[in-house]
Amino acid sequence: MAGQLAFDFSESPGAVSGAGIETWRAERRTAIESLARKQGLPLGRRVRIDFWSGPPLEGLLVLDEEKLFVDPRRDPSLHLRIGPADFHANEIAACTALD
Repeated sequence: MAGQLAFDFSESPGAVSGAGIETWRAERRTAIESLARKQGLPLGRRVRIDFWSGPPLEGLLVLDEEKLFVDPRRDPSLHLRIGPADFHANEIAACTALD
């Protein structure tokens, strides 16, 4: 496709092999950890989630979908997952870390 934009992860002269993509991954991890702290969501930890309606869930809390760009504001459409169950952040009444 002519004119289609793309991310350029190519390395600059003298860069360590793979540094471009590794830098991007590190920045993403930092952004996700920051989002988790701001929202009080312990991503990557074992939690108990109480919902406004429905039974509670316990398990490892992860993002349901990998977003390329992480919005620093609380995103009510933020998709989360515990095991096979997926849900949105705005459905959570309470979240307690179990570990």
